[in-house]
Amino acid sequence: MKTTPLPSVEEVLTEYSQYNDAEVEDLLNQDRNQAYTSLVEEIEGMKSDPTLPVDDALYSRSDIDREVDKTLTDILENVVKPLYNKTGDN
Repeated sequence: MKTTPLPSVEEVLTEYSQYNDAEVEDLLNQDRNQAYTSLVEEIEGMKSDPTLPVDDALYSRSDIDREVDKTLTDILENVVKPLYNKTGDN
């Protein structure tokens, strides 16, 4: 996962100073939605792939895989969604 340093407060204020309040609110909502989507995609990508063929000799979903998936789902439902005010299918 590639990380990008956050801009300074001064850089953000300079960038948004050319917009009116409604435009700033819209831009911030767009940024927030993009951040939410990226976070959800990253967490979903960490889950094991339930579509993999199950061959007992080669691969089976272990109890650890299921527990990790449950934990990641709990993080999405109980931390990420409330943080971004997302509920249900948002």
